[in-house]
Amino acid sequence: MSKLKMGKMVAIPYNKIKPSDMNRDLIKHHTNTLSESYKEYGVMRPFIVTKKDKNGFHTLLDVTHGYDSIENLVSPYELMPCYVVDWVDPNDETDVKKAIIRLNINRKGWKIPNYIKSHARDLGGIYSLMNQSLIDYTKKGYPLELLYLVMIKKDVHTH
Repeated sequence: MSKLKMGKMVAIPYNKIKPSDMNRDLIKHHTNTLSESYKEYGVMRPFIVTKKDKNGFHTLLDVTHGYDSIENLVSPYELMPCYVVDWVDPNDETDVKKAIIRLNINRKGWKIPNYIKSHARDLGGIYSLMNQSLIDYTKKGYPLELLYLVMIKKDVHTH
């Protein structure tokens, strides 16, 4: 018997899968591109999900852009190929967040703002302040590098 945790491949109706708030924001251009790819090539990799939560939904841990990109291509009851990671507790936001970060840590798509946003949702505190600053600076059109410099300067002057 293996000591390695392994999930199971299962077919789950599209409407029984829900994206996690702990994941990064969707990039519409990316979902549009993926939608075209799915139309041409179909679903070539499973959605990574948790076991059912207390409301009967599987929380999407990975392939979020893919999930969003096929919304208009499938019926709500159409069965989707899913890899169920049953050791992640879908009712524990911290457990879900840790799994999402682990799945995305080596990908180009996740940048510092994605981690700040994810931590702000369940840890709050300084992460919420940082996330709000990111939102404010982005709305004003400032580059994020400027915000990083402001945060570093404030940190230097408070010590």
